[in-house]
Formats: sequence, structure tokens, C-alpha cells
Amino acid sequence: MRKNFFLLAIGVVAVLLLNACVANQESVKTNADIEDTISFVAVEPVKGKLDAYSSMARFVKYNVDAVSKNIHKKIISDTKEKTGKEVLSGIGVLDSSEENPLYGVSRRLDFAIVYAISHLAEDKNYVNDNIYAKSAQNLALVAIKTHKNALFAGRKIRELDRQLASLQKQVNSLNEKLSRNGVLSDDDLVLKKSAETAVFKLQQLRGLLEANVAEYASLVKVDAKKMQVEGRRFYELEDFDEKNQIETFQNVALDNRSEFDVMRKEILNFNVNDIKSDTVKLYPATATLEVNGYDIKDPLYVNNLEKRASEIAVDLTEAVGSYLSAKKDEYKKELKLKAFDLLGVAILVQIELDYNIVRMVDNDYSGVSAEVRRMRQDVRETERRRNLNVSQKIDLWNKKQALYEKELLESQIEAERALALRSLYFHAGLSPFIYKQVQKSVYDVEDGLKVAFNKDMVEMLARAEVKQKEQKKQGNTWAKDNNWLEVLIDEGGAKEDLPIVLPEKPRGNFDAYIGDRYNKMKVMQLGSYRYRKNADIEWNMLQQLYPELI
Repeated sequence: MRKNFFLLAIGVVAVLLLNACVANQESVKTNADIEDTISFVAVEPVKGKLDAYSSMARFVKYNVDAVSKNIHKKIISDTKEKTGKEVLSGIGVLDSSEENPLYGVSRRLDFAIVYAISHLAEDKNYVNDNIYAKSAQNLALVAIKTHKNALFAGRKIRELDRQLASLQKQVNSLNEKLSRNGVLSDDDLVLKKSAETAVFKLQQLRGLLEANVAEYASLVKVDAKKMQVEGRRFYELEDFDEKNQIETFQNVALDNRSEFDVMRKEILNFNVNDIKSDTVKLYPATATLEVNGYDIKDPLYVNNLEKRASEIAVDLTEAVGSYLSAKKDEYKKELKLKAFDLLGVAILVQIELDYNIVRMVDNDYSGVSAEVRRMRQDVRETERRRNLNVSQKIDLWNKKQALYEKELLESQIEAERALALRSLYFHAGLSPFIYKQVQKSVYDVEDGLKVAFNKDMVEMLARAEVKQKEQKKQGNTWAKDNNWLEVLIDEGGAKEDLPIVLPEKPRGNFDAYIGDRYNKMKVMQLGSYRYRKNADIEWNMLQQLYPELI
């Protein structure tokens, strides 16, 4: 799960970046003209230590040009005359056997969203800017991961060097004893073999950490021998307030995602409540699980959420394909409206995926951190003992090796947690990578990121909270009239000021009704009954009071 989550953020970027580096340097001819971005950028020297913000700024600054152009080609040119499934298969090569299916489907859904808006938006300048911003966001996520790897490696390599020196000293002593006496005792032979094995394993781990440092240095264009990495506080989850539920981030997305701005511009009488309603109505199975209180860790919920997101990704790309292939204008208009509707649903489900991934990773981090603390305490207690025998020394080496590996896992999960949260922010509408901003100096880009994460995002969430409180205070004003039921049925739904709020989990052992023929505009569940005869009695009474009920 640890290594696999990074594929969510870096899989697409890494492959596209590699492809861009070996691609033909001739300009790519696509449906929309690609504005020349940063064709060449002189690398700015590093001032001071490199934290997560400076890492994101440098990685975006020096790589976004090639990546955005290559993504533009894959999204537009390479998807001509393809079905929705064929479009999504274009990223199938990046899939792996993830432990959590949400990781893979999140990647596919993000690809489908970028593909859809790139073909639905009339403004081609917007298309170019949007792909540029998406490319920068993905590069920023890669920077977070590689920065955390380098941060951990810089601290841990020094500790491994001390341990390696101690072990090598013991191996050298035993080798000298063997040369001097020509033979070693059984205990010394066992100790020598175990020490050599421990040295080999630690050298492998050290090599991995050194490779992480070299990878980070190459991506941010610095000298690995001279750079200093800092910024441990960035990876703490202090800025994630548990009171901000999925609905909060979805409301932020409705107000701030540029795709909704395009919909408002191109769709007459665009209504965000329709999008929120369709998110539940079009794919009711998962919504029912939410109503009944299933936890995100429950495989039933995870699998259904993954299935729903996969269906949306396919449906969205198929809808866009149908719009592009339609010949008559009247058909194209109707198909475009359908595609826009599915696009809005996809964005809200993307938020749901991101939010639940953050929750799951935070839970994982709590578990592995507790395990690391226990293992450290065990190692300290063993080290305090004096005159350890051979088996106790070997046991201590094994415990330290296991601790180093567990600490590496903890660091990866910590990076994953920060990465998942920033991905949620980006998908909620935080967009700090405007073309003109990225063209500025690295330090200006860095300052912009600090403002975005620490100020802009907080204000976006605060506005969403205020709006939710106003909706709850206002209440269902549409239901205050005497003829509210007739209006609701005649108009096919509630008026605009109806807040879409899922009901709480029903009390007792009865689930809310859901079936193939269920239509929430015409069917209302009044309650649940232990015996059929009680339901029949109450239904007969309601029919007498309201003859129009059938």
C-alpha cells in the first residue's frame, strides 16, 4: 500500500516526463494550439535549506513545460476516434496490483476529467491553461514524495554509518582472530556470519537511501553533495480539520473548480444542486451504503466506491466520445449537456475518493507510528543490558534492522499522508500554479505556494462552512407552503435552496429501501416495520386520507 500510493501521484507524471524527454522536439500539432511555455529556464541557485515548498517550486519550474506539452498530446491527439474504455486504457500500463483499489481508480478518474473538459470547453486557451495547471499539480505531488525521501535519508544515513562502523569493526576483529589462530570457535563463527549478513543488509538499505537523495537532487536541479534538506513539520497533519467533511470539500469544489466555471458559462440555468443530486441518484448503491453508516475501511464500501468511480470514468469518456462523433447540432447540444453533468458528478466523486484516502492513510500512520515507538523501546532496553551473549547480540542486530525498515515505512506513510491531503486540496479547487506565476522566480513561486496552502485553502474552507451554516439556518423554505408535496412531484424535485444532505444511519436493524425500480421522485419510504400487517394497516390509513396515493 505504501509504495503503491505513490503511483497515484507519480505514475502518470514519471511516464509522461520520460516520454517528453525522449520525444521528438518538433512541435506537436493538436486541436488546440499549444502556447510556448518555458522553453529554457536558467537554474537558480539554492539559497539556504530546501523545504517542501522550495522543492515543489523548483520541480514545477524546471519540468512543467515538457510534461504539460506531452499530456496535451495524450489527452487530445492520441484519443481521437476512441471509445471511452479505449481512452482509459491509455493509462492502463501504469496500473499495478495496488492493495487499495481507490488508488488506481482515482488515477483513471482524474485522467477522464482532464480528457472531458479538454474536449467540452469551447475556450482553447482555457484548455491549455488547465492542462498546464494539472501538470504542475502532479509535479508538485512528486516533489513532496521525493523531498520526504531525501529528508529521511539525510538523517538516517548518518545513523546507518555508525552502525555499519560498529559491525565492521567486529567483523574485522573476528577476521584478525581467524588469521592469528587459523580457526574460530562455533560461537565466533556464528557471530561472524551474522555480523557480515547485518553489514550486507545495512549497506543495501544505505544504497537505497543514497539513491533517494540522488533522485531528489536531480529533480530539483541541485548538487547532492552541497544541498541541505529540511521541513519535517510540513508532513504533520495539523492542518486537516476533522470537522471538514466530504460535503465541505465538495462545496469548495463547486465554488472553485474551473470546470464548474466553464459549465456556468456554457450551460443556461446551471444548478449545482442538480450535480449534487445526480451524484447520489445516478449511482445509488454507494449512496445507500453511506446512509447505512458503512465505514470507509469496510471492503463492501471500498469496493462499491471503486466500482462507482470506475463506472463514472467510463461513462464520462463515453459521453464525451458520443458528443464528439455526433453530426447534427441538436444532438451535439443534448450530448454535451449530458457530458457536462457527468463531469460534475465525476469531480464530486473524486473529492469523495481523496477524502477517504486521507482518512485511511492517517489511520495507517497512527498504527505504524505506534509500532515504531514499541520497537525503539525494545531496542533501547536490549542495548542497556551488559555482557550480551552471542544470541543476544544477533537478536539486537536483527531488531535494529527491522526498526530501520519500519522507520522507512513510517516515513513513506508520512509522505503519503501529506501527498493525499494536498491532492484533496488541488481537486477541491486550489490552483496555485497559474502560468504567469510559474514564470516568475523560484522564490516567488515558493512564496505563492505558502500563501496558497496556509491562507487561500483555509479561507476557501471557511467560506464553505459559512455557506453550509446559512443553508441549515435557512432550512427548507420550499417545504413551508401548504402545497409543497404537489409542487415537489410536479416540478420533479426540490427548489434550488434545498440543501442536499444525506440522512443519518437509520436506527434499528432495518435498511433504507433500494431497488432496481426505485425512483426517488415518486417513491417515499415512510418507515420500516417488523411485521407486514403493521405496514398494511398504516398504508390503508394513508390511502384513505390521501386518495391520490397509489
